[in-house]
Amino acid sequence: MKRRGQVNGHGVHGRRGDPRMNMAVNIRMKNPRMKLFEALVAGGFKFPALADIKSNKNGAVDEDNVLLRQRKNQLSRRIRCLKKKQLEKDKLMTDIVNTTSSVSRTANNDNSLPQNL
Repeated sequence: MKRRGQVNGHGVHGRRGDPRMNMAVNIRMKNPRMKLFEALVAGGFKFPALADIKSNKNGAVDEDNVLLRQRKNQLSRRIRCLKKKQLEKDKLMTDIVNTTSSVSRTANNDNSLPQNL
């Protein structure tokens, strides 16, 4: 039985998301010092009302009538989740390497025991 979001038994979780947001996430991950707003614009979001708003930039809306503040929050959340996932993956790989090294050392120590007991 296929679950929602599963394709041929392979775990594909969640939605694909807005391609502009995906692009903004990739751009920001490659350039961590880039401002969130700059990453959103580089990803393809347009904020036409921004020219009219001087003091409250976060009150601006994009072409889909979504607040800049909401877009920045979503981008921050996606980046945070991606970093967390990467840390978990790195920890898992470290654990696998340590386990493999431990098994390898044990096997080498077993070979050093006398065989004629």
